[in-house]
Amino acid sequence: MIGAIGGLALTWLAGRVPGIARFVGHVEAAADATVTSVGGLTPAAMIGVGIAGLLGGILLTAVIGFVRKTVGTG
Repeated sequence: MIGAIGGLALTWLAGRVPGIARFVGHVEAAADATVTSVGGLTPAAMIGVGIAGLLGGILLTAVIGFVRKTVGTG
């Protein structure tokens, strides 16, 4: 669950950073276009979103694990 939250957070954040946004596209607009069958979800955007989600999930899971180990609750 923590990994999923981290993945969503980093994907959302990556869409707002000017240099990185071109790799993930505008996720909300692409998702809306896909739902309405207009298109817009390109393979490049899918790969960018996948990588951002994977890295965000790994990063947040590692941070939470480190904090739990440091505090001693895990």
